[in-house]
Parts: sequence; structure tokens; C-alpha cells
Amino acid sequence: MTHKGVREAKRRVAAIEGASRLDLAGLDLSDSDLRTLGPAIGNLSSLTGLWLDDNQLTVVPEAIGNLSSLTEVDLSSNQLAVVPEAIGDLTALTRLDLSSNELTALPEAICNLTALSWLGLAGNQLSTVPETIGNLTSLTELWLNANRLSVLPETIGNLTSLTELRMSGNQLTALPETIGNLAALSWLGIFDNQLSTVPETIGNLTALSWLSLFGNRLTTVPETIGNLTTLTTLWLNDNQLTTVPETIGNLTTLGWLGLAGNRLTTVPETIGNLTALTELWLDGNQLAAVPETIGNLTALATLGLSYNRLTALPETIGNLTALTDLDLSGNQLTILPETIGNLTALTDLDLSGNQLTTLPETIGNLTALTELRLSGNRIGL
Repeated sequence: MTHKGVREAKRRVAAIEGASRLDLAGLDLSDSDLRTLGPAIGNLSSLTGLWLDDNQLTVVPEAIGNLSSLTEVDLSSNQLAVVPEAIGDLTALTRLDLSSNELTALPEAICNLTALSWLGLAGNQLSTVPETIGNLTSLTELWLNANRLSVLPETIGNLTSLTELRMSGNQLTALPETIGNLAALSWLGIFDNQLSTVPETIGNLTALSWLSLFGNRLTTVPETIGNLTTLTTLWLNDNQLTTVPETIGNLTTLGWLGLAGNRLTTVPETIGNLTALTELWLDGNQLAAVPETIGNLTALATLGLSYNRLTALPETIGNLTALTDLDLSGNQLTILPETIGNLTALTDLDLSGNQLTTLPETIGNLTALTELRLSGNRIGL
């Protein structure tokens, strides 16, 4: 640190010591280049809010435990490797953010914070979560994403007030059955892990509106997924799915469905029940055909079918008159149905990398097209 930087750091420390003589309710020292925090912080007994995010703190003094009136503490984006046990004395806390540090473990005492409604632990190096996390039954949001977790404790199922649970970017290979106890969840993100299965109990999460399981190793999805009838977004792309259960047709509130990058050879007929869909991604599978019922999805604006094994399309594709983006590239299409001319809202049509020799005359009806890709076909040969 330069001499100027040393002087500035000393000035900030002195400011904290000076503040200890004031009756403050909130102290915001975020993004202040703080490297140390002295024990004087413990004298600010009237504080209810303390913001120390975006600094370079490596240690938090035990004296922080004296601040028993605190309801919000933000220590995110520092360089903390440990959190003092004294954090457990802050029993009035409702919000604690420890995200983007270098934590490898949590103190057991953190689970004394039974008033917490929001806990941020994202972007650390946690390999485990203590069983006692199940004591935090007031939590409504828990962020555990971007850590090194391979397992979750069964006690996670005690957190029945949770509405949002983020666990993406870990190394989870399985989920506890107790995940199904979290009946208040509306948002569940478990993408970019190593899950090979999902427990049947996921079907108990009937308040879910957003579920993301993409980027795992799933080969199947339980039939009970069809119980999640309030889902508006379901991401299952980039797994190893070979089938999708028929019950997916129960999810009639879905607006977005991602199944790209799997090993699907068929799509169930019941997909035609999803009449609220505006985006459907089936790219990068092994589909030889698309069911006739796809023509029921009249709200679709985007349909991705690229890089499959399609040789033909159903006539019912012409019913999708809301489509603006249709990607059929990288298939084995030799002919297009005349009904493609009904898709007069299309602005982007990708037919590249197929085996087309002609286009139907009705293609001329697509007057809204701004992008038409035909490379890699045999048209005109």
C-alpha cells in the first residue's frame, strides 16, 4: 500500500473509533478500501445496520458480537476466510450477507440466528453446510450458489418458510428426500451441479414457479414433476435425458421450457397441452420426429429444433402463427410442409445444414422475414 493509502486507511479506522461515540442506527463503510476492522466496532451498541461490503477485510473482530441490536449485516465481497463464533450473538439479525468471500466453513454459532430471513453464502469455498442450518426456520431466502458443496444436510428440509433456494454451481450429486418439505418454495435453482437423479419428493413443491436443473447429469426426471402445476419456467437443458415423462403435459402454466442438449429420441404427445408456452428449446437432441400435437402451441414465439435428426415436419407446424423465431438448422430435412407459409409472423428462419432441394411456394408468404438461412442445402442443384 502507498503512503497515501496507509493514511487513508488510518483515517477510516479513526472514523470508526469516532463513530463509537455517536448514537448511530446505521453505518455504511462499503467500498471504502478497508483492510482492518478494530475492536472499537463493538462499541456501536445502537447500530441496527452495518454495511462493510466491497472491502478487503480478512478478519472480523469478535467484538462484533456486542452489537446485539443489529438486524442487517453485509460483509460480502471481502477476503474473509473465517467468521467469528461471536456472529451467533447477533440474534436480532434478519439479513446476513457473507457472499463472495473465501469461507471454507461456517461457525456452528451461525445457527443461533433464528430470526434470519435472508442468508447469503454464495461465492465462497464451502464444502459442507452444518446440520444445524435446519434451526434457521425463519429463512425465506438462502443463497448457497458457487461453492464446493457435494451434499446437503437432511435438515435443509426444516426450512419450510423458504421461498427461494439457490444452489447452482456446486458439486451436488444428489438431493435429500427432505427437499420435498419446502412447500413454500417458488424459486429453485440447482443448475451446474452433478445430479444424476432428482428425488420423487420434488413433486411436493407445488408452489414452484421457477425450476432450473440444467447442466447436470440427469438421465430421467420423476413422473412427479407433473405435480408442479404453477411452474412458469422449467430448464432441463444440458443433461443426459433420454425421455421426458408424459406428466410434463400437466404443466399448463409453463411459458418457457428448455430441453436442449439432451439425448431425447422422442417428445411425448402431451407436450401439446402446454398451450401457454412462448419458448420451447429442443435443440441438440436425437429427435427423428416432432409430434403432431406441437401444433397446439399457438402462443409459441421461439421454437428451437436445431441439430436433431428430423427428416420431416408435421403439417401442424403451420398452426404456430405467433412464431417469430424458428431454428431447424443441422437436421436432415428433405422437404418442408406447405403450411410453413402460414407462419407470417416469422422474422428469423434458419434452415441451414439440411438436405433441402426445393422450398415450397408458400415460403413467399413470409413477408416479415428479415433473416433466412439456407446454407448447406442442395437447393438449385
